[in-house]
Amino acid sequence: MADYLLTNDLASQIGTSMPISMMRIGTLIHNIELRPSEGGKLVRSAGTVAKILKEPSSTRRVLVRLPSGVSKLIDTRCRATIGALYECDDQMAVHDLGAYSEGNHA
Repeated sequence: MADYLLTNDLASQIGTSMPISMMRIGTLIHNIELRPSEGGKLVRSAGTVAKILKEPSSTRRVLVRLPSGVSKLIDTRCRATIGALYECDDQMAVHDLGAYSEGNHA
């Protein structure tokens, strides 16, 4: 039993993709499958996140709140990725700082 709990905790790190049935209530997720093994279809844009609201019931579905505010039942066999996806463009940040230091700012 202890091995399972340890494995489950290690797998619950940000960036891990796993079946929704293995996630806890309140987990923030993105890249959610609509049907098992079809690949992520929901919540794929940078900065967006969904939240697991309710545990699986007898229907094998989990209630998830999408960024639009809509709640959707998702099959527990579908996979999702833990955490939010953020875009980081270091080249743009460096370019903007360079333009500012050269006096090209408003």
